[in-house]
Amino acid sequence: MKVLLLSCSTGEGHNRAAQALAEEMERRRIPYQSADPVSFRSIRAQATVASLYNNMIRKVPRAFGLVYGAGALYSRWHRFPSPVYAANALYADKLGAFIRSGGFTCAVATHLYGMEALTALKRRGKLDVPAYGVLTDYTSTPFIEETDMDKMFVPAGEAKDMLIRRGWKPERIVVSGIPASRAFYEDKPRAQARAELQIPLDATVFLLMAGGIGNDRLLQLCRDFVSSSRQGELALVMIGRNEAMRKRLRAACGDTPLLRTVSFTDRIADYMHACDVLISKAGGLSSTEAAVAGASLVHYGSIPGCETKNAAFFASHGLSFAARSRAQALEMARTLAYDRAQAEAMRAAQREWIPPLAAADIVTQVCGGDAL
Repeated sequence: MKVLLLSCSTGEGHNRAAQALAEEMERRRIPYQSADPVSFRSIRAQATVASLYNNMIRKVPRAFGLVYGAGALYSRWHRFPSPVYAANALYADKLGAFIRSGGFTCAVATHLYGMEALTALKRRGKLDVPAYGVLTDYTSTPFIEETDMDKMFVPAGEAKDMLIRRGWKPERIVVSGIPASRAFYEDKPRAQARAELQIPLDATVFLLMAGGIGNDRLLQLCRDFVSSSRQGELALVMIGRNEAMRKRLRAACGDTPLLRTVSFTDRIADYMHACDVLISKAGGLSSTEAAVAGASLVHYGSIPGCETKNAAFFASHGLSFAARSRAQALEMARTLAYDRAQAEAMRAAQREWIPPLAAADIVTQVCGGDAL
């Protein structure tokens, strides 16, 4: 057994899902290799695709919503291969040669681009190993119906129903959940997580995912938090590698002990275990990680398209609150922070609806062996 994991850096969710699968394979000593499918066209193409996507998300998220909507319309009404398929089919032969020369026994794609390239290989009769897809949002994405995977792993029954309506055979769809790292499932007490991260044990802690809700919205949200703060409250602001954001926050909010910025870290799971409430956009992977960690969750600033549909799914099942404004986001966050009954009801719904060991389930079905 040797697995090829295909992901793409158009948003970190696809990569984190692939990393969760990689962790499970490492636990079982299953050989694997990760690759960005677009890199088989060229390294320059890989960088360009990632840059275009990430700049659009940061600077003009509404434009992404328009592109997503146009893709959904094309996907619904056209029965010819899409431009997305054509673009990824261009490098498919190189990907196929890599699979053969590398001795891979299957390929798993957590991004549409990899699924499209694998589909092109199958149509050309040049793929001799099973191909699997993993959806990382709680909805079916545009063009997914034109892919041909041996199995498609989806997060919930609603996504399965959507795929069936778009022509997928039910027996090829597996409701597994979205793969998240076991670190989020770890039963780490809040006091322990706070002690390790040097967070006051008696504070009411709000975790704000900076990369999620956009720079300007984040600044305004932090300013509103400071102006309306209650005694003992603390906001941890995840700024990632955006060090300029630290200066902008200080300029907007002053040098206040109510805010603490957190640079790029591999301990997101610990911060989720340590916080009272998380405020973030509704990325499929980040929302899954929060639910697996049992974090009280407020969705705010979601990008039109998959993320707004993720927020709707979570809110409809009681897995999160969905805010339409900064004021509502802070009001909802404080409700969850101070109303233990509502917070526990949300955690109970998360336990009911979100499979915590989806990565283990997927690896078992792809590679065989023990699910735990």
